[in-house]
Amino acid sequence: MNETQFNTFLNALSVPQDSKSIYKLLVNIRKELDWPQHRQNILKIRSEGCLGQLVSILQMPQRYIMDVCLSILGNCMMDKGCARDLVGIHNIISSLNHILKHHQKSDSINGRIFRIIGNMCQHKKDQWATLVIDNKPYIVTHIVELLKKSAAYEIPPDEKYSEATLSMAIRTLRMLLNCRTVIPLVKDFGVLKAVGSLFIKVSTEWQEHQTNQNLLHHIIRLLYDYSRYKYYNSILEMTNTERGNALLHLNNVLFLSPKKIVKIIMNFIKISQLHSELPVTEICDNLVDFILHRYLNPEGVDTSNSSSTSTDYLECVQCLCLLLEHPANKTLDRCGKCVPVLIRVLDSWSELDATQLKCCILLVTTLSQCQYDDGIIREQLKHHVIRVLLKKLQWIYGTSNTLKENHDEVKIRNPVNKKRAGRHAQQNTTKRKKALGSEPSAGSSKTSSPSTSSSGLLEEGCLRPTLRKQYSTSPSSSDDEYCPARYDRSPSPCSSIGSDLATFQALSPRRCSLSPTHDDEDEESDSDDYSPVCSDAEDDKKSSSENEEDDSNENQKTAELLDDIECDNEEDSEEKQSQALPEEPNIVHLKSLLVTEIAILISCIIRVDPKIPELGTEEMLVALLKCSTYFKPTVSTKINTVDIVLRILDSAKYLIPLMKTKFIETIYDLTKVQHNQFCNKCDNYKFVGKLILRQMTTLAESGVGKGEIAYTLLRGGEQVKQQLLLVIPYIHRDKSLLVKYMHFCDGLHVLIKLSKNEGDLKKRAIKTLCMMAADKLNIANPKDVALNLSQTRTIKDKYKLAEDCEHIVSFKLDDGSVFQADRQFLSDRSEFFRGLLSGHFRESSEDVVRLTNVKKKSLACLLHLLKNLSNKVETVDIKQDLETLLDVLVLSDRFLLSDICDTVVNSVEKFRISARNVPMIYRWSLESGTNLLRVESVAFALVVEISDAERFKMFNDMFQLGYTEELTDDIHTLLARYLYNVPIKMKVRDLLSPCWDNV
Repeated sequence: MNETQFNTFLNALSVPQDSKSIYKLLVNIRKELDWPQHRQNILKIRSEGCLGQLVSILQMPQRYIMDVCLSILGNCMMDKGCARDLVGIHNIISSLNHILKHHQKSDSINGRIFRIIGNMCQHKKDQWATLVIDNKPYIVTHIVELLKKSAAYEIPPDEKYSEATLSMAIRTLRMLLNCRTVIPLVKDFGVLKAVGSLFIKVSTEWQEHQTNQNLLHHIIRLLYDYSRYKYYNSILEMTNTERGNALLHLNNVLFLSPKKIVKIIMNFIKISQLHSELPVTEICDNLVDFILHRYLNPEGVDTSNSSSTSTDYLECVQCLCLLLEHPANKTLDRCGKCVPVLIRVLDSWSELDATQLKCCILLVTTLSQCQYDDGIIREQLKHHVIRVLLKKLQWIYGTSNTLKENHDEVKIRNPVNKKRAGRHAQQNTTKRKKALGSEPSAGSSKTSSPSTSSSGLLEEGCLRPTLRKQYSTSPSSSDDEYCPARYDRSPSPCSSIGSDLATFQALSPRRCSLSPTHDDEDEESDSDDYSPVCSDAEDDKKSSSENEEDDSNENQKTAELLDDIECDNEEDSEEKQSQALPEEPNIVHLKSLLVTEIAILISCIIRVDPKIPELGTEEMLVALLKCSTYFKPTVSTKINTVDIVLRILDSAKYLIPLMKTKFIETIYDLTKVQHNQFCNKCDNYKFVGKLILRQMTTLAESGVGKGEIAYTLLRGGEQVKQQLLLVIPYIHRDKSLLVKYMHFCDGLHVLIKLSKNEGDLKKRAIKTLCMMAADKLNIANPKDVALNLSQTRTIKDKYKLAEDCEHIVSFKLDDGSVFQADRQFLSDRSEFFRGLLSGHFRESSEDVVRLTNVKKKSLACLLHLLKNLSNKVETVDIKQDLETLLDVLVLSDRFLLSDICDTVVNSVEKFRISARNVPMIYRWSLESGTNLLRVESVAFALVVEISDAERFKMFNDMFQLGYTEELTDDIHTLLARYLYNVPIKMKVRDLLSPCWDNV
């Protein structure tokens, strides 16, 4: 139909006509008023002044005309301006009240009038709902009586109403609700009592025949809206209906709309006075059974076809979490069955996608909110929550127990401030240790405090939930609102915990939302399902189109009503809601949120029971350290997992088990920096490593620790003894105590034995011996302590015979070569050559002297040194290969050139010794019989700062020389010399006294 024809129809309304013509005219107009496609036509009706004519047509006696006219007015009410004119100018409420009185039993008229009133109230809910209740209470009374009659066991044929009419009646009672009308609607009109009776009847029929499902959705939605107002009479009305307690029947239709039903219970629980008033336990058990039998097999593995897209599965899990939010439900009696199921569900999710990460965050948050009930915490421990949390941490950061990673140097912008920050964190930790039972350090106080710890999850773009005022008759804080996540915790077990539906919206994917008839956040029309039958055949053809009279805009506004307590204007709510919509968080951010929540839950568990075996395992401690900002910059800074590790290590129960693992060695590796002191990452590694080693040292050197270690060394098997001795040097600062373990407990012998035997512990034993030598015994590196006897000189030229030399002696070597030298110079500088060349030996009269076991290159180097060095030991860098220098040492010792020998030894120590040539030097020392550089090479091998791989290769090369016993003896002698020079402060009996009585 074109615009001209529609204008013709509107103009015809002002012309007097008979009833049939008016009916045809109204039908044609109705065809062009579908909302919102024909919104301009509705505006044209208002601008042409036809609204008054339509209201006057309602006075006509023909019912079929009245039906079509009411349908048109219902669509016109979708526009604010039309609704304002119809109510304020044309007083349509009085007309509707009059029609209802004369057509009480007409199904189609009642349904259309209810729709008009509902559409009217959605625009100015406070004003016009109050106007209807104060000035035309008959409308409300009539609706309540209609519902009561429909809830009766036997209904007369002329009083039976269609499902569409009943749905519109329920919707009208919901649209009349606001903070001013809730008391009269509930107390004076008995709305909830009538709705409750109808709900019992309809829910029973639905269980048996699966009928009236749409009507049930409308009733559940009404109960949800009424439950949001803190008015205790609402519970009384629902529990005392003519058919019984309507609240108990919520459990019967739970899976028709789980979210809303659980929300109804959570809203009512805030004002309930008796535990028996609400079926919390029944709903909890129903949800648990549904999840167990449909989605989890006995092993706890997810058996759904697609768990990440199963809306029913996610919705039921979220409902369980919602039930546990209120303090009244956090008991084993009411919701104790939820805990093991939630843990099994958490364990079953193992895909690193946004959906499952959000759900895991919700589950862990829910478990941590039960921190004030020790019974529930112990129930979590009973069902291995620590093991599941460890799997989640390893799920995110991997199963490797390696903490230190190779990295490029990261410069600190302000090194001074960084060091101050480190000292400040260390002081905070020290204060925490000194104060028994005090709160954690400032760096971690937000972790253990339930009122502030969750704020860390709201950083990096997350929005906080809107704080809402609460009045006695205002909706509760569980209004529907968009928020990325709700993580606020109650500061005490008596405080109310908000149950915003934002948890569902934020932690469940959009694709997992329910169908429009299930979720009030989806855009649905409250009047789409209403299509009363018109009395005329032509109107019957149009009845189907009336099912779509309300548009998506109405649906959206209806779903957003009461989003703000102080403002019921749906446009303002829509604007606020659209501004609060966050962007989809990325995977990295979700991982950070999950890790933070896991850390908070572990902190709560430590408070209840700090001596849980699963907490003190190497895997758990390493996983917690990986979560720290010192290792992962993407993790929230509001949670300090290093402090959690320190709190775990406060217990001596974990000392011996950890000493049997590689955890202490892993922590020690953190203290060895890869770059200089201005590398930020190295500084972080070193700070954390020293902090934890200090804690382990305090524990190991305490009375309990010493007793446990001594008893285990004495009574444990050989394998256990080896495991403990491998880590004892790392965590003992008291050298006298270290002496007792190494000497009286035969620790040094065990470590050296492990280092020479091929096996899994060889590398660890070598590493431990080197660490003890360098860090505990402070054995100096020969390279660092080589004598600086003079200003360093470099000698690199070769020996040359002087041109003016008068007395030449030729030395004939084993290879047949001849080397000439100045006879007088040799006699003057060396007593050996003076006696050989100028004494009473045969060689003194010979010009050619035979020297055996001498190489020409070595002899030339020796004579060159003799020529260039004075008669004292000097510091020189001799530019010769190491083999030649070692041969020079043999010659200098043979020819009694002690100063030259000392000079060469000092030069090798300072400029030539390295990890690569230490095996060669040690072998030369033994095979030459001089023992020169023997101790120095062993000391260098023990204390040189090189990588573990280079160290292991160096020692393997030394052991493969064929002098294993000599090498182990040298290592033992060197370490024992430094060990036993330490004064013994206590006797071995005193060392073992804590456990002596048990031996």
